[in-house]
Amino acid sequence: MPDSWTRTLQAYCYQVNLKEYHKRENFPGYFNQEIYGDRRSTMAFEDYFRSHSSMIEPWYEVVLWKMYSQKYGNGQGDRIIRQIPRYNAEHPENLRSEVDRFRESLDQTAFESLASMLGYKAAFAMVATFTAFIDPEQFPMVDRHVAAWVNKHYARFNAANPNAPELIPFASGKTWGSPSLTIEDFSSYVRWIFWTRYAVEVLSRKTGVHWRARDVEMAVFTAGRGRFTLNPLRP
Repeated sequence: MPDSWTRTLQAYCYQVNLKEYHKRENFPGYFNQEIYGDRRSTMAFEDYFRSHSSMIEPWYEVVLWKMYSQKYGNGQGDRIIRQIPRYNAEHPENLRSEVDRFRESLDQTAFESLASMLGYKAAFAMVATFTAFIDPEQFPMVDRHVAAWVNKHYARFNAANPNAPELIPFASGKTWGSPSLTIEDFSSYVRWIFWTRYAVEVLSRKTGVHWRARDVEMAVFTAGRGRFTLNPLRP
């Protein structure tokens, strides 16, 4: 059972070249990284963000990192960056405080408040991304790949272990071509958080290797792109 998860995590690849950002000259000293995209280099980028999150520029870099795989990622990333209200851009500590408030409460109001502070209320996945970058041990990201995987496999995984937190389908993520996730998916997202934490316990115990919530999500993301199959988790 855990072998399929280990193989899939090892195959994780999300390669990003921040140097391709067309406005990087406006941010001296930033947008100069090329992330190879495996687990190790991605973790290094997460570490970099956390250690520099007192500045707004690393928040911008994470925006571009997240949007990079999309066809118009450069322009969409720039649009999100420009929509972050000036006050919050000048005081990124407020963004960090709001991430921490959501982490501690898992409250929808805190989640929506963070989305508003980012100036992009529809960017459900972006809010989840910053939360995961701040605390990858306890928080996974979520996107349409993950949502589509959950919607395809939730019944089988729930049946395999009735004692695990129950996955519930995402309303807006039925397929890869479906609309972006919205606040209607909040309950599914919270259940996804708890489920990845349970998977961390099972996989860490069975593999003898430390897993994080983000690692579980990386494996699901890779499987959701159609290249790998993950076996249900049993205690």
